[in-house]
Amino acid sequence: MKEKRVCKTTYHLNKWGDLEETKNKINISAIANNFEKYISFRIGKHLQFIDTFQFMSQSLDKVSSNLPKDKFIYTDSEADCTKENLELLKKKGVYPYSYMDSFVRFKETELPARKKIYNKLNNTDITEEEYQHAREVWDAFQI
Repeated sequence: MKEKRVCKTTYHLNKWGDLEETKNKINISAIANNFEKYISFRIGKHLQFIDTFQFMSQSLDKVSSNLPKDKFIYTDSEADCTKENLELLKKKGVYPYSYMDSFVRFKETELPARKKIYNKLNNTDITEEEYQHAREVWDAFQI
């Protein structure tokens, strides 16, 4: 793992009007496949990004569907959910990426129609079963 130190310099005026300089050091470490593709990188002590696809031969949906229900330790620790709502979170959902084309969409109070949740990347519609699951999640969490 290669570690690089970045020095961030900040200038500000103190209460007497004098310009002061402060230097904050940020530790950045990375594990790279090449100069353009990273497996993991960490900024400081608490923020880490991991490309999990590099470690799995299947999609996250397939891997999680093979996981026994009692192994969802972090999901189950969510205190604000009922048992039924937690079960909804353990199933892959759908997200209308192509439909969410402006910030105005985030203010909408109804689930978009099924025909609007179209995957441009794969050129596919969602199934009726996927839409029904989205409806259940929408209703249960009052989105």
